[in-house]
Amino acid sequence: MNRAFLAIVCLVAGGVALADALPEVVAKVNGREITREELIQEIVDSGAAGQILDRLAQRIAIEQRAKELGIEFPQARYERIVGEFMMRFPNEEALNDVLRQQHTSFSDVKKQMRVQALLEEMTAKDASVSDEQIQAYFQKNKRYLKAPEKWHVLLIQLNDRDKAEELKEALRAGEIDFAEAARQNSIHPSAENGGDIGLVDEKTEWLPKTLKARMAVLGPGVVSDVVAEPQGYFIFRVEEKQSEGEPTLENTREQIKEALMDDAIQSGAWALRTKIVGASDVKSFLLEPAATAAPEGQSQAPEQAPEQAPESPGEVPPPAPE
Repeated sequence: MNRAFLAIVCLVAGGVALADALPEVVAKVNGREITREELIQEIVDSGAAGQILDRLAQRIAIEQRAKELGIEFPQARYERIVGEFMMRFPNEEALNDVLRQQHTSFSDVKKQMRVQALLEEMTAKDASVSDEQIQAYFQKNKRYLKAPEKWHVLLIQLNDRDKAEELKEALRAGEIDFAEAARQNSIHPSAENGGDIGLVDEKTEWLPKTLKARMAVLGPGVVSDVVAEPQGYFIFRVEEKQSEGEPTLENTREQIKEALMDDAIQSGAWALRTKIVGASDVKSFLLEPAATAAPEGQSQAPEQAPEQAPESPGEVPPPAPE
């Protein structure tokens, strides 16, 4: 179902009828018409309108709190969250399939990511990781840790997504040499060197975090998918990987600290969401679903739901760091 229909229900209260934006007949089943009034009533009765209103109220409350604290919108953090989300899917088609199954849209998901970015930004200023935590994590997880790697990478940067996709296919088909493709098409400063950016690693500051994460998992000689970043569209090929040997506390300290910090921020963001929502004065004026009629001669008292902070649909708190 189109979520635009659901959004309209959030304003169908007290006689406000923005449902006029819908056609009088929204569908037909074997010739039987489904009217917009039936659709709206079905949505209200299902409780979907209340869920959407809860989420909207949460977002507004969080934005208000960020404004009170003087927090500007953290664009870089938001872009990182979006990039990490996109990494879960091999391509846009797979992402769109999941969104269709969830009856949602990418724009709706990005609204939730904007809220998450604000919560993390508010939490980050107080988050910290001690040396004791780093040492304890290393001792407990040493067998799972890897020594830092350096990657020798060829890189192509473009401004046009379609052109990037076409070039990726040509590279994978062996129709053009990677270095030559970089010289002819890349807008990156390394173009004149055939896209050769030399040895890079997780500490290379100018490389976007999501791009580095993909370099870490892609095998040598494989042409990457197109990676979308605010700076443009990237294609890369890892020529070789060089390991620093066995993992030690010193050579894994930064990656452990980053992992623990991320966990602390995400856990803190979840707690902050709960605190902000619980402290907010939210009054809902949505029409309540019609109660089932009681037998004649009997009265039916409405059930009282326990008061609790609304939860964001589809969200679960992140696990605490080990």
